This record gives sequence, C-alpha cells and structure tokens, in this order.
Amino acid sequence: MKLERGKIGSALIFAALIATLALLSFGTVSAAEQHYVNPGESIQGAIDNATAGDIIIVRDGTYTESIAVNKRLTIQSENGADLTIVHAVDSHIFNITASHVSIIGFTIEEASNGCGILIWDVNNCNISNNIVSGNYNGVYLSKSSRNLIYRNNVLANKNNGIILKEGSTYNQIIKNTAKNNGNSGISLKDSNDNRITNNDLSNNVNYNGIDLTSSNNNEIRNNTANYNHYNGIVLLTSSDNNTIANNTAMGNGNRGIRLNASDYNRIIDNDASNSTNYDGIYLSSASNNEIRNNIANSNNGEGIELRSSNENIIANNTAKNNTNTGIYLKNSNDNKIIDNDVLNNVNYNGISLSSSNNNEIRNNTANYNHYNGIVLWTSSENNTIANNTAMGNGNRGIYLKKSNNNEIYLNNFVDNANKNAHSNESTNVWNSSSKITYSYNGSTYIDNMGNYWGDYTGTDGNGDGLGDSPYIIESDKDEHPLMVPWENYLTALFRT
Repeated sequence: MKLERGKIGSALIFAALIATLALLSFGTVSAAEQHYVNPGESIQGAIDNATAGDIIIVRDGTYTESIAVNKRLTIQSENGADLTIVHAVDSHIFNITASHVSIIGFTIEEASNGCGILIWDVNNCNISNNIVSGNYNGVYLSKSSRNLIYRNNVLANKNNGIILKEGSTYNQIIKNTAKNNGNSGISLKDSNDNRITNNDLSNNVNYNGIDLTSSNNNEIRNNTANYNHYNGIVLLTSSDNNTIANNTAMGNGNRGIRLNASDYNRIIDNDASNSTNYDGIYLSSASNNEIRNNIANSNNGEGIELRSSNENIIANNTAKNNTNTGIYLKNSNDNKIIDNDVLNNVNYNGISLSSSNNNEIRNNTANYNHYNGIVLWTSSENNTIANNTAMGNGNRGIYLKKSNNNEIYLNNFVDNANKNAHSNESTNVWNSSSKITYSYNGSTYIDNMGNYWGDYTGTDGNGDGLGDSPYIIESDKDEHPLMVPWENYLTALFRT
C-alpha cells in the first residue's frame, strides 16, 4: 500500500517542529545534530552515537536489524516508507524505552515473534506515516501515555494491528488503516481516556475492528469498522463511560456494535447495518447506556437486541429490513424505547419484549413488519406502551401472550393484516390508568384515553373524541377508544 509523498513531507516538517519544541523545553542545550544512515550502515549505530534531541535520517534502502531507542530522538526516513524498509532480526523491530521519540516514514515488517513498534512505559512519542506489516503485533503500547499514532498503515499482522494495554492513557490514534490483521484492528485493555478517531479498521481476519476490555472514558469516533470476522466495535468487561459516535460498522460477521457487561456508554450516530449472521447493535448484561440516532438496518438477525440489560435508553434509531425483529428485549427491565422507526423487518416483528418488565415503549413507528408491530410475551409485565403507531403489519398491530398489567394507551393500530390486536392469556389496561387533560375539536376534556383502532365501528355521541362503546380484544377491552389517531388530540401529556 502506497503512502503519499506529500503526506510524508508534512510529517517530516511536523517531526522537526516537535524536536525543536522538545529542545526548547530543556532550556539551554546545543542545537540538534542530524545523522544520516546509508544502506549497509546501522540505524542502531546512529542511535548509539547520537545525543538526546538529535535527528536521524535514514536513506533509501533495506535494513535488517532490531533497534533499541533509549533516548529522545527523531528517527525518520529521507523519502518515505515505500523506499525505506526495516526487516526484523528476531523480536521487536523498534523497541522504544524513552519518551519524546518520533518514528516517521518506514516500512517495518516481519517481526513474526514480536512487535513492529513496541512503546514501553514512555510518553509523548510520535509514530507517523509508517507501514507496519507481517509482525506478531503491529504497534504495541504498554503503560504509555500521551502518544500520537498517526497515519500509519498497519496491515496483516498475526495478532492485533494496534494494541494499548496496562494503563495506556490519553493517547491519540488518528487516521490509521488497520486491516487484515489476524485478530483485531485496534485493541484496548485496561486503558482509559484515549481518543481513537478517523481510522479504517476493516477486514480483520479472526476478531473485531476495534475492541475494548476494562477500558473507560475513551472516545471512539468517525472510524470505519466494516467486514471484520466477528464484530465492528466491541466493549467488554466493564468498559464504561465511553463515547462511540459517528462510526460505520457494516457487513461484519457477527454484529456491528456489541456491549457486554459495560455501562454508561453513549452509542450515538453510528451505522451498524448489514451484519452477516446476527444483529446490528447488541447489549448483554449492559445497563444505563444511551443508544441514540443509530442506523441498524438489513442485519441477518435483530436490528437492536438487549439481553439481561436494564435502564438503557434506545431512542431515535432506525431499524429496518432486518431478518428478524427490529428491536428485541429479553430479560431486560426499566429501559426506554422512544422515537424509533422500526419498519419492514422481514420475518418477525417491529418491537418485541420477552420476560421484560417496567419498560417504556413510547412514540415509535412499527409499520409494515412481516409479523407483528409490537409484541409482549412470556411474562412481560408492567410496561407502558404509548404514543406508538403500528400499521400495515403482516399479522397484528400488537400481540400479547401471558403478559399482564401493561398499560397501553394513545397508540394507533391501523390496517394490520389479521387483527389490530391479539391478547392471549393476558389481562392489561388498554387506556390510561389516570385521567388526561386533552383538547379535541376546540374543546378541553379530562378523561382516561384509550387507543385509535382502524376497525373500530362505535359512535361518539357527546363529541368528546372517545367512543361510547369499548373496543373488544378477546378477553380484554379498550374502554375509551379514540375516534381519530392520537396525534389529533392535543394532550397536556400529564395526568390529573
């Protein structure tokens, strides 16, 4: 893969500026000396002869050595990574044990038992415009902070492309390409407060585009994590308070975005579509997360799935054309499912709850799904279903089985193919349990409010917008059916 010559030139200028600023920060010191390395000479020899703050320029050629960088230096190629290649001898190629080191513009390859670049317990290093390939790990940071990993191509390494471990914090991983690595493109473990932006993390062979384990307060933004073997973006084992925003995670083998036992994360404005085997967005044992403004379309499972996950907000998402259900909750309680478009899901339902209690399902559109618009089954109880529209579904607008004590009001159930509603072994409240103040045809009323049923045939003798006879739903009934869709009632949206 070619690196643009202009970008290399910019990086060299940037590196020289960093070196100059570093020298100034140490007060009165001698000017940085430049050392040139020619083919047949040793980069390590130049390092050994250099003084902290010097610049080492490596001329075009192929160099075979393992390089220990133990002082503050800028080490850069003269003409870029395509022309300046460093092969491994045995273990790591660049082993950096000093802070304020810059490695710029090399091809770094074939450390099959080690790392292309190892950064160990140091800070403020700059790794830019390199090609790092064929190593066990590409770029490896341990106990290292405030480093810049910028515009590298990290390709076909046996394990991970870029890995941060053991308390590596406040690093910036920006505009890298990490593809075709044996495990994940970028992997963080026990590493907090890092910024990972504008990277291409696609086609990694055995695992994920990017994964975080026990890593908190990281920003994962504007990355592309497509066509990875397992998942696009993964948060595991108490990875909390991270922001996952504006990423594309499409066409991955399992899921676009997965959270497991990770809480208080913000999953916002991502595209998690076209997963090959499972879901767009999947939460397991994950609580107090915000899943907002995402696209989860055309996945070969659910669009968004929650299992044993509580107190999450699922809002303003689109879940269309998924093979199974648009939004699915199992054993998940106290979640808010609000303002989502859940349409045209292929084999099952728009929104489905199984053994899930005390959830709020409000203001969603669940139309034209293969089976039902909204489903509550297997002891899904004490949920609130309000201000939704379920129209044109292949079976029912809403379907309940063995689910009791749910409050269902101010919804539109219209033109569903079989029935607008089905209630099996369930007893629920099909209108607001308390009175609502509302306006209808210019007058204000206070009453309990039910739902709008497209096939209701009753009359409204007193003109209050509520039917005079109930709408019958098997053994249940809506005592206060609406005469027109709920949007036509100007409700105060509070109960008196």
